[in-house]
Amino acid sequence: MKKNNNLFIIDTPLHLLISQVIAIHFNIKPFLFCTEENLKTLPFFDHTLWKEIFSVNSYKRINLLRLLLGKLEIPDSHFQNIFIFNDFRAFNQILLKSLDYSNLIYIDDGFTAGDYNLRKSGFKKNKGLKGLTKKMAKKFLGLQPTSHLLLHERINEVYLFYPHLIENFRCEVKDLGKIISSHSDYVEHLSQKISLPPELPREPDYLILTQPLTRDGITKKYEERKVVDLFLDAIPTKSTVIIKPHPFDTSYFHNIKRREGIYVLESLKFIPYELLHARIRPKRLVSFWSTALLTAPLFYSTHPISLASNLKTTDASFYVNYLKTAIPEIDFFKL
Repeated sequence: MKKNNNLFIIDTPLHLLISQVIAIHFNIKPFLFCTEENLKTLPFFDHTLWKEIFSVNSYKRINLLRLLLGKLEIPDSHFQNIFIFNDFRAFNQILLKSLDYSNLIYIDDGFTAGDYNLRKSGFKKNKGLKGLTKKMAKKFLGLQPTSHLLLHERINEVYLFYPHLIENFRCEVKDLGKIISSHSDYVEHLSQKISLPPELPREPDYLILTQPLTRDGITKKYEERKVVDLFLDAIPTKSTVIIKPHPFDTSYFHNIKRREGIYVLESLKFIPYELLHARIRPKRLVSFWSTALLTAPLFYSTHPISLASNLKTTDASFYVNYLKTAIPEIDFFKL
């Protein structure tokens, strides 16, 4: 890979973490475009890796208008490689239209294979452009109004956490997991920049990531919270447990009756779990079908456990089969 004229377009803290590992791996000093301004303020942001850093708020209104018209100029007129994590986001499509580049390289953030297989199964997302907005976006801005990933026609290289989950793709799919695992020392270095509450235990027996499935319309009457409660009752009483609730679950898990040895971690919401995982090092990682079950063990080894088989929703069967295919060593805890 050529060391000059590379650009990363990132949208989330996890994108930033993965981008930094990739820059280290390929020994490149790329440009960086942050679609969210706060990404530049995160404690693990490594300024030394980037040739120049751009963000949405770096531009005045006139430049944002030029971006919409596909005429925004970033100092380097041509990029050999552009790395992108989300090709359906409208802003990213507009940004790509304004840039001149040779290769579009897609990087997985854990969602890709699941989304790809959902699309193949005929699943339709509720998000995305609809109706008149969809038609206008396509006609006047030249966008592809989709809510699925990995559809941009210029993608010619893909890095995926679990390449075997996508078969017969039109271009080469490479192993991102191996790249992440080979730079565990660098990930450990970044994790030390994160300040954790002093009372929080290291290497707990279990770390539970909750998911707001009722809010997302997947389950009813907060069934997912009840399953977590039952799981806490089922494990040995002397177990050390950290619960990292989703922001929509925080008040509930702070108010439930908890025994000694259970801790709730609600802060650090802008820190990707994968980096916390490398710092906390739980022996077992528990969730329903959070992408962290797939990604976190590649940042630091752990035993993944899914609670998905305890849910009544029909969606659970898809995710159970998907997780089994992705990580055969996963356990499905049955209450």
